[in-house]
Amino acid sequence: MGRTHKLLLTLPYLACLAGPAHAEEAPSVPAGTLVRVTAPAVSKKSLTGTIVSATEQEIVLALPDSEPRTIPRSAVTRLEWSRGYHRHPIPGAVIGGLLGGAFFGAASLALCDAASCSVSMAAVGVGFALGALPGAGVGALIKTRAWAEVKPSRVRVGVAPVRGRGVAAQLTLRF
Repeated sequence: MGRTHKLLLTLPYLACLAGPAHAEEAPSVPAGTLVRVTAPAVSKKSLTGTIVSATEQEIVLALPDSEPRTIPRSAVTRLEWSRGYHRHPIPGAVIGGLLGGAFFGAASLALCDAASCSVSMAAVGVGFALGALPGAGVGALIKTRAWAEVKPSRVRVGVAPVRGRGVAAQLTLRF
């Protein structure tokens, strides 16, 4: 088997092991998307804004109440995009239920007149149920943004014609 055949068999195998292959680097997040950029060389805090444009060298962000800011891609250590808002009814119900159960359990212990009293599990159960309902309501009122990290492409595959010799392929792996 010739060297060319071995190369043609090896390249697809390496590309499959490394992950998705891209013929050319394109902006992984489209313009108009709300993003949070961490670039310690540019700003001490993370910058949150809307992408105006993105190239292989830089990202231009429209920040609230300021002019668009250009951030070199080499300075970016983390890039996250907003998936929108989400609410928290289940954690609110759990917290409300625990608080209600603890309150009703303590109240049942405090109201007991006998010499040897213990916490009433029925009171704890009722307190949990009564606390979970308003807790879920409060949790549903709390909105936070959900952020998803943008993974940089790890593999680049380039194919270009070579005069007099056919086609040349280039595989670049980033770690």
